[in-house]
Amino acid sequence: ANLKPSGTLLDPFCGSGTLLLEALQMYKGNLSTIAMDVSKKSADGARENAQAEGFGKNGDDVSFQFICSDARGLRRHVEDDTVDAIVTNLPWGVMTGQ
Repeated sequence: ANLKPSGTLLDPFCGSGTLLLEALQMYKGNLSTIAMDVSKKSADGARENAQAEGFGKNGDDVSFQFICSDARGLRRHVEDDTVDAIVTNLPWGVMTGQ
């Protein structure tokens, strides 16, 4: 994604958060991430996975943000020019929990 350390990475279809967690590990936590999913179950699962990996354990880690919303509402949650890169695995496969 050509992302520089301490940049902000967005996944608007985060599912379980795998792509963002891999990026955080690759950048050794020197990255802000925004995880968005329309499914509350998926957004909660991504939060739990991040906490299991040591990110956002106390809910005060600003490097990992979780938003339960349809990606069409992105601008309600993310201000213009605050995201450096977008990465996602489009939800055309099997959904988590099904």
